[in-house]
Amino acid sequence: MRRTAQIVPVSVQGSPDFRWEWRSHDGRDKSAASFVYYHECVEDARHAGFDVELGGSQAKNVDGSARGTLS
Repeated sequence: MRRTAQIVPVSVQGSPDFRWEWRSHDGRDKSAASFVYYHECVEDARHAGFDVELGGSQAKNVDGSARGTLS
């Protein structure tokens, strides 16, 4: 049985930029690196033996309202 991973955006310290990392749903595994491009992160998770949920993450405004989706 293959395990499932989720792709998540992570902030870059001291910068307004972000990168992508993957994490297993059970919390036992995560990417060894962060990625500039979403598709590279997906490829790395798949190479590590994970199925990746591609549903997208919802971006939020400062007040918590939705502003769009990242996929």
